[in-house]
Amino acid sequence: MRLMRAIGVVVLALVLYAALAWPLRHSITDDTYIHLVYAKHFRDGQGLVFNPGQGVYGTTSPLWSLGLGVLGKTGIDLLALAHGLALLFGALTIVATALFLRRFMESWVTGSGYGSGRAELAWALAVVAFGADAWLVRWSATGMETALAAFLVTGGFAAYVGRRPWGNRVLVPAAWWAVASLVRPEAALLILLLLARILLSSSLRSVKLVRAGWALLPVAIVHGPWILYALVVYHTPLPATLAAKTAGGAGLGMFVDVMVRELKALAASRAVELVALIALAPLLVSRFVVRRADHFVPLLWLVGLPLLYAARGVPAISRYLVPVLPVLLAYAWSTFAFLAASERRRPALAVAGLVVAGMLSLGAGLYTYVRFVVPQALAFRSGVEVVLAGMGRWCRDHTPPATEIAIPDIGAFGYYADRPVVDLAGLVTPAITPLLRRYPYDDLVTNLRFEGVARPSYLIDRADMPRRMLFQSPYATVLTPILVGRVDQRGIAHPEPAYYTLYRIDWVAFDRMEGSIRQAMGASVHHPPLKQVLGNATMQPSHFLRNSRRAMDRRALSAGELNFVPPALARSEDRLTAVAPSFAIRWGHDKGMRLDTAKGTYTVDLVIDPDTTIAMPWTDTQLDTLRRAVIDLRLFELPSPHPEIVPLSGGEEVLIRPSFVHSLDIEIDGKHKHFSWTYDSGGGGVPRDADGWERLMAYNGGGVPRQPDEWRRLMQFTALLRNFIARNPAMRQAPPPRGLYQ
Repeated sequence: MRLMRAIGVVVLALVLYAALAWPLRHSITDDTYIHLVYAKHFRDGQGLVFNPGQGVYGTTSPLWSLGLGVLGKTGIDLLALAHGLALLFGALTIVATALFLRRFMESWVTGSGYGSGRAELAWALAVVAFGADAWLVRWSATGMETALAAFLVTGGFAAYVGRRPWGNRVLVPAAWWAVASLVRPEAALLILLLLARILLSSSLRSVKLVRAGWALLPVAIVHGPWILYALVVYHTPLPATLAAKTAGGAGLGMFVDVMVRELKALAASRAVELVALIALAPLLVSRFVVRRADHFVPLLWLVGLPLLYAARGVPAISRYLVPVLPVLLAYAWSTFAFLAASERRRPALAVAGLVVAGMLSLGAGLYTYVRFVVPQALAFRSGVEVVLAGMGRWCRDHTPPATEIAIPDIGAFGYYADRPVVDLAGLVTPAITPLLRRYPYDDLVTNLRFEGVARPSYLIDRADMPRRMLFQSPYATVLTPILVGRVDQRGIAHPEPAYYTLYRIDWVAFDRMEGSIRQAMGASVHHPPLKQVLGNATMQPSHFLRNSRRAMDRRALSAGELNFVPPALARSEDRLTAVAPSFAIRWGHDKGMRLDTAKGTYTVDLVIDPDTTIAMPWTDTQLDTLRRAVIDLRLFELPSPHPEIVPLSGGEEVLIRPSFVHSLDIEIDGKHKHFSWTYDSGGGGVPRDADGWERLMAYNGGGVPRQPDEWRRLMQFTALLRNFIARNPAMRQAPPPRGLYQ
């Protein structure tokens, strides 16, 4: 009867798991496709590699990729195979967890007795709650290796606690964990903890050596062949991902940040258990002291794995923590079971407490599942399949087979493109990793710093707005945008949309850009600040991006759509319009500085010396960018000669002397707009850049929302002009700055 009740509980947990997994059965992540690329190439006889012909150990789960490749030789679709196996191992993880919890609790509550039924109730509630765990369901439905890793780790713990004292029989748990470490490399920590537990025990030295030998035997059997294969194919037994995952750096700040994120991730699905462990820490410590040899491995795994991630600066992702969840459940619910079974005077209250804890635990998992997991999984799946996979198909159909493409998210694109990729995250292009330690991703991409590692024909950039390279990169003139797509909710922690833009790179034009503009790979050529070049307050491109994003989002892509920029392929209005012959910008001030895009000239004010005019040609891409900015900032809607401003009543000093009379003329499609202003146009002073308008609004308490917004739009456009001028190759011909321009 007791066995039948246990089977019924497990079946109930599996039914709940299946019901929650069903809506997510087609969900996917980009990392899933990384495994599929490895599996596809192995299936096709090209080896376990991402880029054929490049032996890079870039998979964190060689056993998962290898298994998919071997089974894929039967003709089964790799994506369907990955989904099916992941869901199966998720179910097996629930079964293994039920067995592990049963053995753990029976040992924990010895003396209080299972006969009361309260400990058995605690076990049942824990198993059912785990069947609805948001992270287990989420990652089992994506085709990732997470469920297999959790199953192997939990199976090892079920063997570890099978007999008292725990850990004396080492062969079976060592075998489970040896296999697990080929699915997730961090599972090797369990082998190290097991060896430490053996060597620190009070047994005779000969006994300890024998047990250590038995623990290492399955490691040698499992890892020996793989290490030989890795040495032959990759020339190293260590995955490149160990370095790439920590390229963001470590340190105290990173440690704290990762720990906080890990606690949030655990609390999202296992809040009750986490709170219980913190609240009941004294009881846990007392139990550990009494039976420290038994708890050495499970407790240090529970605490040590998150600490290891934080110490190495590994980004906190919920799927990395799934293998510790069964141990978290074991300690929390065993404590509940011990307290409930020990209650003699008010057993009904103990039962009620268990039921309440079980309902809260179940509710926490279901809330996270409904509120976060399902919306994110469905939205991201659409983006991956349409945008990243769509760009891959386009490159497959429109580029030669050996064409290299640089991209930060390599999975779905690489699977469908069948083209070699330059991995801007460093996973399968290890030479990128040192660059990521020196430069943030945005700097790496916008300055094309990867050109010293590889010169791909195409670049796919990920940013918070479409075609950001045309605004932010000093090499915008060598980039031709082709495709633009939007992906919503890249992660639960990142619900904001991400825009992917595919560019063609003209490396010949890049090589012509010399002098101050050559910044790639840390060039030593001095690049003067924009203020030194132009003598005006400057604004970095990021200001333009931030403040114009609202205008651009109104015309941005819908989620899960691809925008083909060339008119022949366009499927959305959000595309670059061809440059009109009449489009021109004339901008300057009365002291001599003057830009004229129609004539292709730029005049430099040399104060007391005669002004100097240089040739400054503008490419179609640059003019397209300026034209788009005019439209997005709605400059033709602004009043002439300048917007009004509420005079300042004291406080911030924004009046700049000497005062320049600025003028800006815009001609587009035969229409003309003229602006003219000085720094004291409003009587109280006009801020000289967009930052000044941010301060002005803060100073006035937001009491002048209309005029500052109009001025800010005008300042943003002139700041964009300053940026383009300062980074134009022709500026190296300009004389050095003089006077106030220095």
